[in-house]
This record gives sequence, structure tokens and C-alpha cells, in this order.
Amino acid sequence: MAVETVGAVRVVVDGNTVLDSPFVPQLTISQRMNGLVVMMGDRELARGREVKILPTAMHQASLKWKGCPYYGAFECSLRGSSVQLINVVPLEDYVRGVAQAEIGDAPIEAVKAQLVVIRSEVIHKLNLRRHAAEGFDFCTDNHCMAYRGAKDENQNLIEASRATAGLVLTNRNGVLDAVFHCVCGGVTAGAEDVWSSPAIEGLSSVLDCSGNQQAPDLSSEEAATNFILNPLRGSFCDSQNAVYPRYAQKYFRWRKELSGEELSKLAGVGRVTEIFVKERRRSGRVRRLQVIGERGTRVFEKELPIRNAFGLWSGLFILQVYKAGGWVQRVEFVGAGNGHGVGLCQMGAWSMARQGYSFERILQHYYPGARLQKLY
Repeated sequence: MAVETVGAVRVVVDGNTVLDSPFVPQLTISQRMNGLVVMMGDRELARGREVKILPTAMHQASLKWKGCPYYGAFECSLRGSSVQLINVVPLEDYVRGVAQAEIGDAPIEAVKAQLVVIRSEVIHKLNLRRHAAEGFDFCTDNHCMAYRGAKDENQNLIEASRATAGLVLTNRNGVLDAVFHCVCGGVTAGAEDVWSSPAIEGLSSVLDCSGNQQAPDLSSEEAATNFILNPLRGSFCDSQNAVYPRYAQKYFRWRKELSGEELSKLAGVGRVTEIFVKERRRSGRVRRLQVIGERGTRVFEKELPIRNAFGLWSGLFILQVYKAGGWVQRVEFVGAGNGHGVGLCQMGAWSMARQGYSFERILQHYYPGARLQKLY
């Protein structure tokens, strides 16, 4: 593992300082027997179980790994047969790193909204300690949050971070778990639609358009079909005349086709005779999907497992089933949106900012009932 440094650093191995230098171009940390070896060029600095690389200027992105710059310090340790690298970083620097990965090129008011949302979710989830057994707080993929340090950090992001520092969303229970997603498809989901939870203040379903219109009840097949096939024009994330990036426009409405053979393999019930939605929640998200085949019946439950099972972008979809001789020959999933649909719709926020909405108004729209609070 090669770590590049910019400026002065201190290297500590098992609690002992082995290097304190104003210039260290590159360090290499590798596994050797039951420990780690720290090399500076061809020179071996030390061996031990834990290595800390501590920049003197913690407010600068002074460390690089795989070409990506990072704020804060690095801690390396042996985990199993591999070297585990942890970035120990101030909260605001971490929040910026996530925001850049998520929506860094958006208009500044959308970036401000995203920063508040990320900060809120981070503070809420710190208490869950999901990776405590592994020795860190958050991983760097979608299980927690995408994070890429200070890569591509721009002035827009820095200004937005300064303007919103310490701001979080709260409800009566404390800091809100202010989750977000890419595209809602015209209506966001309530937390109760997607997860095994009661309704959560600040995470209810909203119609993604101006005017504070009440979200429709899409729990029936008729209502969901009409909503998906006849999109509400004027939705903030509408792909028609979209002002957000092209790569995300395909998510507003989409189709996924499976042959009967593909469906049979995915469902594991032999040749399929029936596939239908068994339960749909108020925001239209499918809660239970039933597949009947020659070898039995299988019910897929909950939004994410259903999406994963069939490779779908969201749980807001309808089915178009084509049969012959009693067997399903082809099924089309016709859907809307990308992601779980709860909280901030990133492309909707992008469009709102383009239309002149402030970050406060964006947050009010996507988190109805939540309050904006200065935490520090």
C-alpha cells in the first residue's frame, strides 16, 4: 500500500514516533509475517501492528492514496490477511467528501441542501456504530455513503460547506436520519413504505412538484399504473426538458425486460405461470411480489430485496406480463425513479436550485415537518 504525502508528516508505529519530517514523498506499508512494515523508498522505518500517518497541516488534503487526496490522518492495521486503511477525518471534511461524490457539480443551493442532509445522516448514524467491530465508523460504498476524500473538490463546494457548517435537520426525536436518493420518479416514498418502521416525522411521501400538493395514494394497481404511464409533467425530476445531468435522465421512467427463462432462474420456482404485485404501499413502492411456478410459489418482500432480485432501479414499478400456453413468456417491469425514494431527490433538488429555490426551501419540500437547526 503506497501513501503519498504533501508537506510535513509524523509517522507513529505502535505508539512510537519513527519519523517526523518536513518532506516525505511516499511511504509504503505492507504485510510481513504477523505485522506491518513501513518503508520510505528503500529504507525500512519500522515494523509493528499499527501505523499512523499524521500530517502537520490537518486542514489541508496532505495525504494521497491511489491518487486521491484526503484530509486528516491515516491509520493502518492488519485485518486478516490484508492491510486495513482508515481515514481519520474531521466531520466537516468527511461531509464535503461525500457531497462531492454525490452531487458536487450541482448548483450551489442544491449542494448546500445535500451537505445538510449528509451531515444529518452522518450524525444520526454515528450512534448506530454499524462498523464498530471493524474499528471504523463508515465504509466508503453505498452501504454507508460514497466517499472519495478531497478528489475534485471545487470552490462551489467549499463555499457551500462554509455557509451550512453545523446545520442539521431534526425532528422531535433528535437529529433526523436524512436519507437521500438519485431520482424519485415524481413522488418520494415515506420511510414506512420502504423499511420495517413506523412513519417517521420528516420522512413522509411528497409529490415532487411545486404547490405543496398532497402525495397521491398509489397503493392500488390502477393508480400506480396511471401514475407511471402518464407522468406528472412539472415534476422537479421530470426528464422532459431536464436541467440536471443527462446520465440521470433515464431514471425518471424506465423499462426492464426479462424472458420467461430468465424470470424462472431468478425466482427459482421452475417455469413461471404467474407474477404479480401482492402488496403496494401508498407511494406506489412494491412491498411484496409473488411468483408462482411449476415447482411452487415464492414471495419477494421489501423494497431493496425485490430490486436486487430482479435488477431494478427502484421499487416503484408495474408489471406487463406476456403469456402463451399458460406460461409467462416475457415480463416487463415499467418503473419510475432510481433508489429507495425516501427523503431528498437529488435530481429534483438540482432542478429546484436551477429554478431559484433556496436550500432551505429545498429541504422543506423533501423533509416536511423537519426543522433546520444549528448544531455547532
